[in-house]
Amino acid sequence: MMSPERQLSDDMFDVSTPLVRPDVSFRRYDNEAVVWAIDARAPVYLDPIAALVFPMLDGTVSIAELIEDVHYVLGVPTGIIRTQLRRIVRQLEHSAFLAPWTDTESPDVDLDLFTAPPNP
Repeated sequence: MMSPERQLSDDMFDVSTPLVRPDVSFRRYDNEAVVWAIDARAPVYLDPIAALVFPMLDGTVSIAELIEDVHYVLGVPTGIIRTQLRRIVRQLEHSAFLAPWTDTESPDVDLDLFTAPPNP
């Protein structure tokens, strides 16, 4: 699981595939929902956007795919959706409802930051 202090870049966040723990219960009430687990201190309220994406956090769908889907269905700008998904993931991590995950995929980024040898 990501530490709360750590904020992934948009590229890294977009390729991440959060996974809800299998023992977390989800109950929908109209367009809102509540999630909880037996070891949780309290249930967590999910607003309509969180309730929409929560069932899709199965470890196979990337954040980028969720952004595209929500944009297509609701017409909300992608930047706003990304911000909302960061909030939702942070909330679920804080409540320990996400299975431990790491950045298993990374975008094609050239990490060779040194183009010339030092002290030529």
